[in-house]
Amino acid sequence: SRPFLLSVKSRGFILRKTGYIVLAFSFLLLTSLVFKRVMSRDINRDVYHYVCEMVANKYLYDEQDLQLWVKDCFYRSRQAKGSWSKNQLLEIIRQQLLRLDTSHLDVYNPVEEKAMWEGREQITGMFARSIKGEFIVYQVLEGSPADRSGVQVGDIIKSLNGSSLHSLWQVKRGSGEFLWLRGQKMISSKIIPREILIDYSVKLKQVFPGVGLLTIPSFRSEFFAKTEWKKVTGQLSKYKKIIIDLRGNSGGNFV
Repeated sequence: SRPFLLSVKSRGFILRKTGYIVLAFSFLLLTSLVFKRVMSRDINRDVYHYVCEMVANKYLYDEQDLQLWVKDCFYRSRQAKGSWSKNQLLEIIRQQLLRLDTSHLDVYNPVEEKAMWEGREQITGMFARSIKGEFIVYQVLEGSPADRSGVQVGDIIKSLNGSSLHSLWQVKRGSGEFLWLRGQKMISSKIIPREILIDYSVKLKQVFPGVGLLTIPSFRSEFFAKTEWKKVTGQLSKYKKIIIDLRGNSGGNFV
C-alpha cells in the first residue's frame, strides 16, 4: 500500500542520512586522530630538537666528539614519533644525553624534579667515579637495592643488562642485571631502583689529626641557613686543614 511504500522510502532516507552522519563522524574522528598524532610528533620533535640545540650552544668545549653528538642528536630529533608518550620521550632524550658521557647532564619530569629537591630519589643506592674508563663504587647507601644485592665500596661496575656502561647515571639510576668485578671475581645481580630519602646536609668530620673533611652533597639553600651553617663553621677552627668534598653534588639554589 501507499503508506507502506512511504514508510519504506522514509526508512531508506533515514538510513542513508544516518549513514552519511556516521561516515562524516568517522571522517572527523580520523582527521582528529591524525591531527593529534601530527601535533604530538611536532611537539616531541621540537622538544628533542630544543635539547640538542641547548647542549650545542651551552656546552663548554667545542670538540669533535661534541660535533658528532650534535649531528646525531639533530638527526634523531627529526625521527621523533607522535606515538611517544612524555615518559618515553624523556627516556629517549636521557639515552641521547648519556652518549655525551658528561656528568650533571640530565632531564627530569616535574615529579622527579620535585622529589629530588626534597631529597627523595629513585636510585640504586650506589655511587661511583669514572677513573680511566672504569666505574668504581665509592659509596653504597645502607639498606638500598645495591646494598641488598651485595655491592661494596671498591667494586668495579662492568655492565648493565649485558651492555657496557658509558655513564655514571646508569650506575645511579639504571635498572636491570648489573655485573661487577671484585678482585678477580665477577658478580652479577638484578638491581631495581627504588625511592630513597637521602640526607644532603653539610657534614664536617675529622679524617686525620688536624685535618677535617667538609662534605657538601648539595647546594640547596636550606642547608646553608644561618643556624645550620653556623654549627658547621663554628667547628672549622679545630682543624689546620680542611678537605672539601663536592663529589655527587647535584647543584641547588644556594647563592
